[in-house]
Amino acid sequence: MFARFLPFALLLTACSPQSAVLTSGEYWAFLSESTSFSINKGTVVPEDWGEEDYWQVDCREFETPAEKNALKLPDALKICNTWEDLDGDGRTEPDALWMGQGAWHVVHEELEPWRGEAIITAEGDLQIGFHHRLPGGSDFRFALLVDPNFAPHRCNAQTGESEPVDGDWVDNWTEDLRTLADGPIPPHFAVLEDQVDTGRLWYLNARSYQFNPDDLEGGDLWFLPEQYEAGYAAGQFSEEDFHSRAPRWGSLFMYDQLDLVDAYEGSIYVPQRSDLFFCQLEDMGGKLGECLYDGQGVGVDGECAYDGVLSSEVCTELSDCTNGAQGETATCDGYVAPIDCSSVDSCSPSIPGVITCDGYEAPVPDYDRFDACVVDEAVEVNDIADEIKSDYDDVRVTYRPMVHDNLWREADGTQAGFDGWIGLHYNYVAITGDIEVGSSVTGAFSLMMDGDESNSRFMVQGKFTVDKIKADRWMTDDLRAQKLEENGNSLCVFN
Repeated sequence: MFARFLPFALLLTACSPQSAVLTSGEYWAFLSESTSFSINKGTVVPEDWGEEDYWQVDCREFETPAEKNALKLPDALKICNTWEDLDGDGRTEPDALWMGQGAWHVVHEELEPWRGEAIITAEGDLQIGFHHRLPGGSDFRFALLVDPNFAPHRCNAQTGESEPVDGDWVDNWTEDLRTLADGPIPPHFAVLEDQVDTGRLWYLNARSYQFNPDDLEGGDLWFLPEQYEAGYAAGQFSEEDFHSRAPRWGSLFMYDQLDLVDAYEGSIYVPQRSDLFFCQLEDMGGKLGECLYDGQGVGVDGECAYDGVLSSEVCTELSDCTNGAQGETATCDGYVAPIDCSSVDSCSPSIPGVITCDGYEAPVPDYDRFDACVVDEAVEVNDIADEIKSDYDDVRVTYRPMVHDNLWREADGTQAGFDGWIGLHYNYVAITGDIEVGSSVTGAFSLMMDGDESNSRFMVQGKFTVDKIKADRWMTDDLRAQKLEENGNSLCVFN
């Protein structure tokens, strides 16, 4: 997925009538004083935007007054050192941390693209892109891509068949859009106003990664598998390539430090458990550990513990957790449970998460406490998103990330996955209509993108209409799908 995304810029130069029209839109570009290729090569001159749409941010610290006089941007907004420690973490930088760590030429403009296109790619994804001419003549092009049929599946280890993961992700994401219809729509979400009643919401979550809660010091990162990627965005601003920022699943400072050094080992900050936007079901009452549960239940004799009677083979699994102390204790992930293995054949689960054996009942996870924890954590992440919005208000930018709490997912007690995790999503698109070749749709998007090889940042918002979605006729068909069909196979992915 998304492998055929980058050639899209070439497609837009074709002479056929354009199919996507941007009905309204605007962008803000934070061009880095030190690393912007566009400025350094002279293809972009910020003053060309005019005094109403160009301003400066410079929060750098200088060693001497002479250095400051020589290097500091002359007309920088007086916003540095005015941010408050709103979340009590002892840091007074903006929550948009990068903004306080450099000097920026900020330019803004209403979008009036000279070209727009919407196609269904050979892989079945909807790809929408636009070209806009910048002051001075350089090109600004960007495109976003979503999977219209996004519905993650995984392999059942017992049957080898593919089965849905959790439920309908897009339907549940869309509930975040519907909540905006309950009251006045804030200015930072105004771009979505035409979609709140009828649109479906996609979070552009490609390139996402989480921090393993059990290995924060060692730096184990969990990267989003391909089948969980719903969308992506990328483009080019004059000389600078950029890509959509991935969601954050923990403190922005933690992610910022990793991004600065581009390698976990070089980071000066060791993440803490409190940095994660995460609640763990195990912490809310306990469960038999990973020696009995693998995320789906206990796999014994080809059956799941939730579904059938446990066999004596469980004793072998227990011994792995107890160093052979069968019949006495089972210790797994810090949880100790007395188990009589001699009569384990008679044990069966009474309800999911509970195993009763010879009068012993494992503690039931407290789902109410877990849900309350997630709600409270989501409130805190929403506060962070509000602080980010306030930071951008300071530089005249109307933007805010969206927050999704994943409460609709069934909690399985494992750390991997998304149940218990709160996501801060920087990129999202809402679409009304059937997404297929020949159909018409309307939509809206809000994008936050980072430079590939520069420190520049780009924010783009807009509304669009597509009279007729085209089929991609410039790229070859999806070879993977062809080979699967030729061999009579279906793709079944193990997570």
